[in-house]
Amino acid sequence: MWDRHPELKPTVATCWQTVVATTVGDVNRKLGALSDELGKWGVDTLGNVKKEIKKLKNELDRLRNLPGRVGPSLLEINVNDKLVELYHREEIMWRQRSRVQWLSEGDKNSKYFHQRASMRRRKNIVRTLTRQDGQAIDDRVEMQNMVDDFYKNLYTSKGVQGMDHVLNHVPRKVTPAMNGILTAEFEPEEVKKALF
Repeated sequence: MWDRHPELKPTVATCWQTVVATTVGDVNRKLGALSDELGKWGVDTLGNVKKEIKKLKNELDRLRNLPGRVGPSLLEINVNDKLVELYHREEIMWRQRSRVQWLSEGDKNSKYFHQRASMRRRKNIVRTLTRQDGQAIDDRVEMQNMVDDFYKNLYTSKGVQGMDHVLNHVPRKVTPAMNGILTAEFEPEEVKKALF
């Protein structure tokens, strides 16, 4: 989420250049200072996403309920754009949180990891298929044949019928005179003109 913000790189560069590191301990202190600075910067610059979303939604409602409003104003469009950006940030934030949880708990040989894997496996198993007559089938061989037949029919052309009837309702854009010009033989002068 932070990497999309234009002020991130200058903030990191400024913080990194303030302390000169000559030993590993200096680098460690420098990284700690950078971490603290980025934490403060994140709160100051990006703020609390939920509070900002709520504030902007209230502002957008106020602007939309103004008397005499005929369409979205420039201010309303700007507020809406900020709201879209904040929703995107919130989505990234939740994705990152779920990723952190997965990395911290999922990679361990834990009960949580096994439950997640088992639940996913159970959810992805196809136990029955329904025929066209409405009968449910649970035989593996018959289910496999049904799937094969479904995709064979799906990707097989049954041909086109009644195309003349459809084409009679499509208006003609090319007149017979235009068609004569388009289908005429090339003349040597035309080829020479196109090449040179």
